[in-house]
Amino acid sequence: MNHRTEHYDLDQQAPQWLAWRARIESEVTDFVRRELAAYASNPWCREGLLRAEEIALQHFPTPQSLWLPQRREITDQLSMYLGQALRRSFCGEWSNRSHWARWHDDLGPTIGFPFTTLFCDIRDDLEVAVQDRTGHHWTAVWDGYLGYAREWRKYGSPPPEQWELAGWEPPENKESRRESDDQQTPGD
Repeated sequence: MNHRTEHYDLDQQAPQWLAWRARIESEVTDFVRRELAAYASNPWCREGLLRAEEIALQHFPTPQSLWLPQRREITDQLSMYLGQALRRSFCGEWSNRSHWARWHDDLGPTIGFPFTTLFCDIRDDLEVAVQDRTGHHWTAVWDGYLGYAREWRKYGSPPPEQWELAGWEPPENKESRRESDDQQTPGD
């Protein structure tokens, strides 16, 4: 087993991660009941995300306010809600990437998807939403994943080991190629 795989496996078994994961359903249920009652029949929809981001902006006037101890519960609830909305909508899976942890708890909650090798850093998306204050960051993230998922389905929803055979090029490959093309100068 290589070091990277071993570290990943240890992250998934970390006691603080297991405790955080164990709280997801109850925290999200409480959040939906309290803040998203209008979307109770389908809280994972785009409109639910839009409303949840509005709530985040009300609770957090600055990115620094995300780290205040008295706001820890709502920070976790919003992070958990965003993760669950993306996970449920796009066949995602939770994972802990502690090397991404910046919140002083050694947790890096992410969502991985079957159509990309990239992970969605849930807390980063909460922080970006609070920093940018547009009220549309989470729906932009949603729309991006929706487009990728639809395109991936057109290729038969292949698992990663069959992407090339199916002709599926994951979004990170397209972005990498686009960035490379943009950096080339005439005459190269």
